[in-house]
Amino acid sequence: MKSQTILVILFFFTAISLSAQTAIYPKSKAFVFSKFQPFQAEYTQMQYSLKVMCSLSPDKSVYNIVMIMPDGLDINHVLTDVIGIDAKTGDFLYRNFSLLYPVKMNFNVKRKKDHLMVQKMTSQGSSLDSISLDERGVFDGTFAFWLMRGMDYNKNPSFKMNTWKTGQKGIEANLSSEVRFKEKVDLKIGGQTFICDQLIQSSSQGVKIISYISKEAPYLIKQEYVKGDEAPVTILEFKSLF
Repeated sequence: MKSQTILVILFFFTAISLSAQTAIYPKSKAFVFSKFQPFQAEYTQMQYSLKVMCSLSPDKSVYNIVMIMPDGLDINHVLTDVIGIDAKTGDFLYRNFSLLYPVKMNFNVKRKKDHLMVQKMTSQGSSLDSISLDERGVFDGTFAFWLMRGMDYNKNPSFKMNTWKTGQKGIEANLSSEVRFKEKVDLKIGGQTFICDQLIQSSSQGVKIISYISKEAPYLIKQEYVKGDEAPVTILEFKSLF
């Protein structure tokens, strides 16, 4: 699985239709963000290294997240993804991602009040897109996995998160498919034991992403990819803090 494909897997599945599950927004009472702490962690993503660095801005208003990974098509090339979220709520603020293959591309996404302004630049030219957002806010479609540690699963054993992503029709902001809490499990990684909440998210294509979320940094500890009745495949696993 190439790195571009892995990035797609790490986006939350989205679902247009609504159901009885609790809808979670950054400003929802069911979501608690105040105890989130900065961290620097290295993961194994398939056979590659993924580094995630989360720091608080000097004025303590923004968490800056930098994700660094090698390009699956050229391991000598490094992909960098920069995400900014509100330090009080976890609400999305900005994102910049550059991709050289298969087409040179740069996404620059910025929050402007209740709108997302997206500038897409490719080797064929540039375009500007904008969508309106729910006033309760939106989560980044990738970093939302780390932010799930802010949920109270006793009160909300199943829920949907309002996330944005770039799809075939351009930028989209929708509620995700259902995320369901299954159980608490102990994971031993690198001599360290994490008490994790096991969360399962399913898509309509029979694919499941199983995430193991700790209340302690770096929060997202492990992810497994399951297709149908096939055995789980580990696609992401915490390696160490640095």
